[in-house]
Amino acid sequence: MQTMVAAIGSFNTLFLDQVREQAKADSQYQKLVQQVAEGTVRRYWVSDGLLHAKGDRLYVPYSAGLRQLLMRETHDTAWAGHPGAARMKALLARSYYWPKMDDDIEAYFRTCMVCQQDKVKEEGKQVCCSLFQSLNDRGCRFRWISSQDFPRWMGKT
Repeated sequence: MQTMVAAIGSFNTLFLDQVREQAKADSQYQKLVQQVAEGTVRRYWVSDGLLHAKGDRLYVPYSAGLRQLLMRETHDTAWAGHPGAARMKALLARSYYWPKMDDDIEAYFRTCMVCQQDKVKEEGKQVCCSLFQSLNDRGCRFRWISSQDFPRWMGKT
């Protein structure tokens, strides 16, 4: 158990070190830090040399590598199980923030081949799926077949 906690702690330390390094190279991040120090921006605050947003969420500087890493860890790993875009946003928004975060997550989700292959195609309000039965040979009109469509067989009581 202590090994696992130490591994998580070292990952967090390494990640925060990466955030600090990338923050130095991000001019917008540095500008926000300066504005916070001057008191012109109150939406963010600096704690331990890192910029934080509402809800004590870490502001991730513009670095495709860091943001991609967070999205990959939240979406592609075995424990994540390829959640949808809404779930992915909820998971990341708990601890992190960056401008246009929702747009980046949507784009990442749309480019995931696994998710796109598993996605059920929709046509209008009708859903096409192998679990549906066709009512019409010409179009893609389907009807859900449930167990309630069949008579119930009662055993001896």
